[in-house]
Amino acid sequence: MKKRKVALVVLHTGRPADLASPLFHANALFLLKSYLESRPEISARYEFEIVDLRRHVPYNLGLAVEQNIDVVQDVVARRPDVVAFSLYLWNVEAGQALARVFREFLPRAVFVAGGPEVSDRREFARRFPGFDVLVEGDGEIPLRRVLQALARGRSLRGIGGVSFVERGRFVHDPAGAELAAPDEIPDFHAANRPLLDGRGFYLTTRGCPYDCAMCLWARQPMRRKSRDRILSELEALTASPLRGLTLFDYDLLEVHTRDRDFFDRLTRMVRARRDGFGINFFINPRYLTDPRLPAVMAALRSHHVLVGVQSTSPACLEAIGRGWSIPWLGVLEQAPPQVRERVFLELIFPLPGQTGPEFLDSLRRLLALGYYRLQIFQLCLLRGTRLYRNRRRLGLVHLERPPYACIATPSISADEGLRIGVLCQALNLLRDLVDPAPDRRPFADYFRRRPKVVDRLLAQVDRGAGSWDLADHLSREITGRPLELDHAR
Repeated sequence: MKKRKVALVVLHTGRPADLASPLFHANALFLLKSYLESRPEISARYEFEIVDLRRHVPYNLGLAVEQNIDVVQDVVARRPDVVAFSLYLWNVEAGQALARVFREFLPRAVFVAGGPEVSDRREFARRFPGFDVLVEGDGEIPLRRVLQALARGRSLRGIGGVSFVERGRFVHDPAGAELAAPDEIPDFHAANRPLLDGRGFYLTTRGCPYDCAMCLWARQPMRRKSRDRILSELEALTASPLRGLTLFDYDLLEVHTRDRDFFDRLTRMVRARRDGFGINFFINPRYLTDPRLPAVMAALRSHHVLVGVQSTSPACLEAIGRGWSIPWLGVLEQAPPQVRERVFLELIFPLPGQTGPEFLDSLRRLLALGYYRLQIFQLCLLRGTRLYRNRRRLGLVHLERPPYACIATPSISADEGLRIGVLCQALNLLRDLVDPAPDRRPFADYFRRRPKVVDRLLAQVDRGAGSWDLADHLSREITGRPLELDHAR
């Protein structure tokens, strides 16, 4: 029996260059492939191939660009029976456009969309009608059921989490997706070792115990891999060609306290590497003053720790459902200077209830304290989140198409938000300049000695400067060199 072909398409996303491997920025597709190939009833009928389109320029929503012909050829030449995409705000527009082009060449193929973007199937189907099947939530079991039904020529009715086109109209099953236990999914890193390159990240769980209003993670039930499975996978990753690893959902300071054996085993894995390999991790902001933190970072050769503060304003944190947070500025002020320079601090702008002067004042204080490695995210109103549902009541103005960015609030005008947004992006670029610097003291000294630097940068924005201009100005003043970064970062 000839097997049907399934193409799992990795779209170019322009993500940071140090995530060189698609295993990390497109991990959902590799998870699906690994799981489906492990199921005898599926592997007997289907063969799966990851089609990595990263070697092409990003799809330009048309065939007039010569490289776009190559993008189409890369998929169409394989003659797949099923073409599947994992979509999020940075690739959904290209995915929709590509699906429509592919369909002209593959009229009998079934086009499947999943990923975070398919968070509200009815609305997604209305906005992005280029697909035949939508999978909302965890995709392993629903896609398995879909492939089984297609192989037998049966209807897709009765598959939780799935919508499909029937007689020209979408049918939406209201039931949630059937969930696979995390340990049932094979280790997709081990199956793709040749693709392990650059810096990677690792997740131990699906779902989230919190319910932040702007996030979709909490819509999934909390499930964690077993301790032995986590150790086994981390051992393989630390022994791989990766230059480093980030643990996104394991606070290793807490692990150090409650499971010392796990921590010691992980430390031995890191120390077995002789090339400076290290593990970065997220921590709760309250641990910045913990006297054990420097020793834990040293044991793991951590380049930095990541701290998702999001805002120093308790009112703004409450507005986005982070009622468990506290006024973090006091904690940030108490952290030792040698810790501050190794903190990767996450903020969000603009937030409900926030004013421009308040946000700028918090930036001035953070920079003066030595927190110059910032990632300032623009607030996005993702479909399916509480913030999206409450957007009109909160008076939030946002883009209706990806990336769904919030551009104005009742207390921040669109012009003010854009002006401050240029500054935020410049500081994000500065972070990429800081990371490889052998000596970071000049950065801390610069901001400590120049309390009015934020105002001077904003004055440049008012004269027409863009974020790259501001970052280049900072680079020249701090390092004496022009800004030299991969702009795709």
